[in-house]
Amino acid sequence: MSRFQLSVAALMLGAVAAACSRRDVPIAREAVVVAGDSARGIVRRVGPDPTSRIGLFAPQGSSAAPLALSAALPAELLAAEGLEIVVFGAKTAVFSREVSPAGAAVFEVVRFEVRAADGVPARDGVLRVDNGQWLLERARGVREAVISPPAALQQMVGARVFVVGKVGEAVQSFGILKVPPSANKAPAP
Repeated sequence: MSRFQLSVAALMLGAVAAACSRRDVPIAREAVVVAGDSARGIVRRVGPDPTSRIGLFAPQGSSAAPLALSAALPAELLAAEGLEIVVFGAKTAVFSREVSPAGAAVFEVVRFEVRAADGVPARDGVLRVDNGQWLLERARGVREAVISPPAALQQMVGARVFVVGKVGEAVQSFGILKVPPSANKAPAP
């Protein structure tokens, strides 16, 4: 090899080493988008606030690699911390070391659905009340009855909530994923 070729090779090797030292390393110039990508796992926050990242981890005993989650609405994903969810969107070609020392592919989340809490079936949607009947309006407008909602849950009409328990049975527990817009408004004088 000529001295020039060695210099070029050294520069290229240096550029690769510098790129690998960054936290998020693009593997390809554009994201790899496969229509209908989805993944299932448990939401976990990694790292200290305010720089923590959201990851999707396989349930205990599984060896599946974690995903770093990126979303337009990260607050809702953070509210789902500890829950088993399904994310829908696109797995990208970006690789992040912020969620796992071994690295994790970044998944661009378009939407997600709650599936379980501590192994108990759960589901999410917007809480509605229609003619005295409590309903959970799920994705795509599907409505299902909410049986015996606790008083605190009844105060959250219009909120995106998750309820724990089987469909057709009393709510065992619940949580708030997104407060209704009306709750963010100042009360009228």
